[in-house]
Amino acid sequence: MFRPTSDAETAATKEKIDKRLALIAGMTKGDYLFGNSMSVADAYLFTMLTWAREMGVETLLKLQAYYDRVRERPAVKLAFEHEGLE
Repeated sequence: MFRPTSDAETAATKEKIDKRLALIAGMTKGDYLFGNSMSVADAYLFTMLTWAREMGVETLLKLQAYYDRVRERPAVKLAFEHEGLE
């Protein structure tokens, strides 16, 4: 996705990401990946979703709500502000 060699490669990569995000969306057990408390896995998934969005990968509705929930956390807001990502 970061350095594609062709449109076909980009499309194939987006399809692979879509499938993996669908799998993750079906595995969530609450507000976060493993229940109702945020873990390091949630921070990593949030980063991956942020990159996927920037690359034009559609976020599944269930993961969109998850993304929005994590994005609203005070520490995440502060990190975005410090990085100039608002």
